[in-house]
Amino acid sequence: MKVYITATKMGSIVPDYKRIADSLGFDVVDSIKGADFIHLNYPISKAGLKVLLSNKPLLLHFHGSDTRPKKPHHLWLLNELIKKSQVACYTTPDLIYPLDYLYPDDKPLFYVPFPVDTNFFRPFKADHERQNRFLIAGELHKIKHWEKRFEEYNEYAHLIDVIDYGVDRDYYKKFIDDVVTWLSRRSFEAMPSLYNNYRFIIPQASIAFEYFGSMGRVEAEALACGCKLVYVEGGRVKEYKYTRQYVLDNFSFDAVSKKLKKAYESMSI
Repeated sequence: MKVYITATKMGSIVPDYKRIADSLGFDVVDSIKGADFIHLNYPISKAGLKVLLSNKPLLLHFHGSDTRPKKPHHLWLLNELIKKSQVACYTTPDLIYPLDYLYPDDKPLFYVPFPVDTNFFRPFKADHERQNRFLIAGELHKIKHWEKRFEEYNEYAHLIDVIDYGVDRDYYKKFIDDVVTWLSRRSFEAMPSLYNNYRFIIPQASIAFEYFGSMGRVEAEALACGCKLVYVEGGRVKEYKYTRQYVLDNFSFDAVSKKLKKAYESMSI
């Protein structure tokens, strides 16, 4: 079967899904016209509008805020795409809850996480060669509840480096601007080297992460590089249970391919 994989907001993830689809024996094409079906990442987008005008079978892939439409035209687009779709996927476990009422019970729904290239994101420095500092590399967005982390790390704030990135970066600078060290945003290709300079990564404090283990790409990629996800409790720094092996088991290309294969094969074409 020929599949067209597209996205607007999640464009950086498309090449990885293309590699996986190709390894599964699907013919990945570069246009809607030549496809048997469409794999649409992040439905609420310009790509979603384009796909809506086609007559091809559709697989929707939800990544987070695309399950929480805030504007009337976003809700309209989402509902129309859901009507048109045959199958849907979601990348983090917590998204099953909004999809319980958004997506019809009579259509297949699959958990297909984002893939992490564990050959690219890998440890190449030993623990003792890394800085004994903390890195915040995730997007500074209120939904990730970074204020909880800043409160936890109050006495360690001088050891925190923060990538200056995210829609709410100015909001969070009110909390930590005078204490932490701000880093410029890095290219995707530079991130493995950055992660390998740090022993500790501070993850988001969202309910989705704390209670459902709904990890973002930053956390998974950092773990794949041998970093430790940490938090502060009772004034002491403690490690979460997650390791590189957890990423290999759940987010490697091999692990994701098994899940994507089931979703693709459920398309009735």
